[in-house]
Amino acid sequence: MGCCGKWWSKVESTPTIALKPAFLTLKEVMDIHDEMVRLYGGKRGIRDSALLESSLTMPRTGIVGQYLHTSLFEMAAAYLFHFSRNRPFFSANDRTAVASALIFLRVNGYEVRCPARELHDLVNAVVQQKADKEIVAWFFQTHSRPTGAPDLPEGAAEATSPSAEA
Repeated sequence: MGCCGKWWSKVESTPTIALKPAFLTLKEVMDIHDEMVRLYGGKRGIRDSALLESSLTMPRTGIVGQYLHTSLFEMAAAYLFHFSRNRPFFSANDRTAVASALIFLRVNGYEVRCPARELHDLVNAVVQQKADKEIVAWFFQTHSRPTGAPDLPEGAAEATSPSAEA
């Protein structure tokens, strides 16, 4: 195989994403932010445009034709995580983060079904640095269904928690 054979075989076995996700645009995120402020109050506007750009581009970031976030749930988690942590707006950062993640999933064929309190607790855990993107992605995966799919019965097969695997 030669000196590069082992390295190349690892690259070939790395799964590539066949996803062609519909990512949110700056205008869409600004519309989401404006709607969150209109509905719940707060100060409209961008506090830090560099942090806004960073939060917006993280879900679509990739190297050599592969996304760094390898599933729609990881990409949605990147929206929630980075908007919540970076806090690019004067207010409504967390609501914009949640709405952006949920809308991203919805546009890409999934809907999240869970109590609002669980989403609130998840965002608080992210802000307090008690939950990382892996936990957020797991949450979205376990609480999402393809758009129009029926709810699973209580106790039906769900993905294993990342903390349970450790």
